[in-house]
Amino acid sequence: MSAVSLEFAFDSTTLSDRVLCLTSNGSIHKEIQIIRAILSAHSPYFKALFTNSMKESSQARIEIELPTEDAPFFYCLIRSLYSGVLMFDQTSSNSSSASSSNESAESELYEIDLILNILKVAARFLIETKYVDCLSLLEKVPRTVQRASYEYMRLQDYRHIESVE
Repeated sequence: MSAVSLEFAFDSTTLSDRVLCLTSNGSIHKEIQIIRAILSAHSPYFKALFTNSMKESSQARIEIELPTEDAPFFYCLIRSLYSGVLMFDQTSSNSSSASSSNESAESELYEIDLILNILKVAARFLIETKYVDCLSLLEKVPRTVQRASYEYMRLQDYRHIESVE
């Protein structure tokens, strides 16, 4: 039995019951129409946010403070909760059209960077299934010395985030 995609409901004004406002330093960067039951089913963070006695549980618009650079990764992560698939915007880098080994290496690092950024956001919002998906994607990228050292340096930045595994 295959999983049912709920992507049709993602960011839908007619089906949503809440709006997440992604903010940085008080400025709204993006608004996402969400269904709180879907986010709650995937994350104890969102379940607590929507079901406890905090003011956010009854608000129609909920602000999520994020660093500006994390907003696109948060959007991608939330979208994947509906579709079941992590999808990246790789228009600025395409590994299949790389014409040199240097471009191929840059494309590989770009892909790793995307995965690590989504992994960081998944850990912050306790979305274990997508955290595990990111780790699985990292395992599929060919292991090179350059990749291993890059991953090690990037993961050191995330030491403060506890593993949700």
